[in-house]
Amino acid sequence: MNPFDGLSHMRSSDGPQRRGALSFELLLILPVILLILWGVIEFSLCLAAQQRVSAAAREAARMAAVGASPVEIETAANASLGPGLARRAQTDVADRTMQFNGKPGQQVVVVQVNVPDGAGGPQLFGFGSDGIIAQVVMRKE
Repeated sequence: MNPFDGLSHMRSSDGPQRRGALSFELLLILPVILLILWGVIEFSLCLAAQQRVSAAAREAARMAAVGASPVEIETAANASLGPGLARRAQTDVADRTMQFNGKPGQQVVVVQVNVPDGAGGPQLFGFGSDGIIAQVVMRKE
């Protein structure tokens, strides 16, 4: 005599109902999981693009601080951005005299790199913004 004979009716009636419940639960939760995954990927692409623009502004400011020509400054910024972001990027350079590190009358260079929305970089959830902007102030040498 098998001790599990009396439980066979419970096993056969529970199986199909539970499988249907699992499918329904998966149907409900799968879109939420995919939306979260998409958001994480989109945010990481935006963060990577912001890091590239910041690095390009720093590199352009370094070149401007040592007296490079405007073409060399633009080339350094575009090389740091890569081909996707460099297509529509704008690099603005300005020489100024200002207080820098607590010392008045310092010659500084201000570099701003601006990549408008849709210029090869991701758009966070498809919402428009001013794009990605990075500004660096560096003392001239």
